[in-house]
Amino acid sequence: MIQLSNLLPQASQKFSHEAIITMLLLCLIELSDGNSIRWKWHLDATKLLITSPSATRYLEASPSLSSFAISLFDYVDSVATISSCRPSILVNPSISNSPTPLVEQESTHLPDVWLHNLGFNPNLELPFDERSVYGISRSLLRFFGKLGALAHRRKDRAEAASERYFRASAERILAELSEWRASEDRSAGNNGTKTEGQIADAAFEWAIRLRVHQMVEGYSLALPVVAEAVEQIVNLTYCIPYNSAVSSSLLFPLVMAGTSATHEEHQMIIDERLLIMEQTVGFRHVTEVRQLVRRVWKERTDRAENRRRRLVVPAINEDTTTYPGRMNEENDDEINWASIRHHEFPGIVFF
Repeated sequence: MIQLSNLLPQASQKFSHEAIITMLLLCLIELSDGNSIRWKWHLDATKLLITSPSATRYLEASPSLSSFAISLFDYVDSVATISSCRPSILVNPSISNSPTPLVEQESTHLPDVWLHNLGFNPNLELPFDERSVYGISRSLLRFFGKLGALAHRRKDRAEAASERYFRASAERILAELSEWRASEDRSAGNNGTKTEGQIADAAFEWAIRLRVHQMVEGYSLALPVVAEAVEQIVNLTYCIPYNSAVSSSLLFPLVMAGTSATHEEHQMIIDERLLIMEQTVGFRHVTEVRQLVRRVWKERTDRAENRRRRLVVPAINEDTTTYPGRMNEENDDEINWASIRHHEFPGIVFF
């Protein structure tokens, strides 16, 4: 740690693969705790090293090792993005804060540029098994950054024009996701048997669709797309054995389905999967995720119970008038799990 601390102020002159990978391992250790926010410091420090002027020469000197370090950094940044509803730390702040719609700001993904400069085509093949780092298809991981950028834009939905831009950005993400699915289906051909990795990809696909819906339309469970996404995710994850190599990467789909699940059967399946992951994965962040999901269920149950009591015995002088906005306050199923995660579980990252 002392050596790393001494290295950071000199990042523009000094660089080493060992420093980057050590920093990322420290980041993963903090992420595994589930209740720490120090992983943010390590991720920012890694960015400082990997974007330093001296980095290019050292990265090109060892392409295979460099591609692994870049890919690991890309993965950690992506899962942090989807969990904390923020843009990638590689995005220029002037771009992420610009009112211009995302559909007009398609920028090149920096890790892809770095990998290409090392002689690799990030869309075809890397010198290692991509699922050993990402757990899912690397092309699907790209959507994490898009979701983070879209979430960051919610604060701009103040007038009709910005609302149209926001919805256009969301539609663009869904269209690209459909293109990704069509490409995957063409690659799979007529082979009816899907690998565990492909099943996990499908679960993530539905989780991304559900998350886009939530950011655009809110957290109500009334629309059919929510029930469909929950059903699909539950069925897909149920097909993956508990001892599968991809099982530990399913936290994001499980959170998306779990926080939107209202049927007891679905809740039991999700809770059981998370409970077993607590024992097999063994890190505290899984426990924190399970507590987050259960916290949402409790909030929904408490709201329904409070509403039932008010209907049976209205409070003295209680205003029972229905008016716009009141139903949102009393909507039993509209629970903003991302807000609960931000305020009560700030250290959780779904990785």
